Amino acid sequence: MACTCTEDFEIIGNTIIGRNKVECQECEIARLARETQKAKDDEILEKKQYLASTDYVVLRQSEQATLSAEDYAVVVAARQVARVRINELQA
Repeated sequence: MACTCTEDFEIIGNTIIGRNKVECQECEIARLARETQKAKDDEILEKKQYLASTDYVVLRQSEQATLSAEDYAVVVAARQVARVRINELQA
């Protein structure tokens, strides 16, 4: 199917300015798919950054107990939730 997007242009001096863009259904679906994928990629990146930022807590705990058992359990559980969410988004 050929794209049927339309856009009115206005010329001001040597500059062409697009106005009143009307997006065809095909382009709208493609745009929404790109936006959805970008949101997923952003969330995956956020979760991976969280995991990277808490790696030191896990390593430190394995070397010497710096956290209480309850605090460490919270960190481990939160990291697991992040891993599960990453896997869901990547599936």
